[in-house]
Amino acid sequence: MAKVTAIEITAMGFTPEMFRKSSDADLTTLVNGAISTQSSLLRERVGASVYDASTSAVLKRAEACLVAAELVRTRINIILGNIVGAGQEINTRVEREQLKQYMDEAAALIARTVAGGATDSSDLAFGVLTTSHFEVADA
Repeated sequence: MAKVTAIEITAMGFTPEMFRKSSDADLTTLVNGAISTQSSLLRERVGASVYDASTSAVLKRAEACLVAAELVRTRINIILGNIVGAGQEINTRVEREQLKQYMDEAAALIARTVAGGATDSSDLAFGVLTTSHFEVADA
């Protein structure tokens, strides 16, 4: 079962008009398709047992980023499809940067999940080791 819902994804700023959809219901259908695809891929990527057992906000955000990235990719394709004739300039730089940000964030969160870092960090500890090339004399 997916970690995110269509309501959560559309709340990220996606509107029906961005995808040439005539209603919120049509957008919800598109978003649900993206959620289904990306949740299946994420489940395979992190492992079924990790995905199914996780209630982590980290994994949920990773899934949201993957879904958003798929929707931005769809949006880019729609923009590129609006080119009427040869020689017409079109700029999707902003969308491509947004796509990269979503993918980078998702990759970092997935790596954190796979490494076991998707849990509460209250048990985190650090240590310091100082070394030197000088010999220490016995006291």
